[in-house]
Amino acid sequence: MEPSFELERVRLGSLSDLPPGAEVLTQAAAEPEPTLARIREVMASVLEHSADEWPGLDRWKELLPRWFVDSCVEDSLVRNCVVDVWSLRAWIYWFQPQLRKWHWWGAATQDGQVSVAIAIDSKPYRKAAMEWLLKVSSEPSN
Repeated sequence: MEPSFELERVRLGSLSDLPPGAEVLTQAAAEPEPTLARIREVMASVLEHSADEWPGLDRWKELLPRWFVDSCVEDSLVRNCVVDVWSLRAWIYWFQPQLRKWHWWGAATQDGQVSVAIAIDSKPYRKAAMEWLLKVSSEPSN
């Protein structure tokens, strides 16, 4: 999917007319609307820089929202394969266009939850980095 089309879906896409095989990820949030706005802010930044040469880590630290960068840990602090907190390097790695096997379809808030639909391009696909974005976006300090 073209980054510009996906970016439009990030900004305006809803959960209506889900394509076959789409998956809906949900996250409880005390403030669903601000949480969804933060998720969209990060996704927009990634997609705005997906069509050109993929930026390096230092550039991503400038491009992504400060609250998100601060939520990530330094690579040296990652001790095992249990990914409860992501390093920025690992997180952004899985968002590279050639590695991401899904694209954003739409989102909505309801009953204290944020729901994001992803359309699966091919299997197997990795969604853990997206799930972490939902989680960290819902934390009150962000």
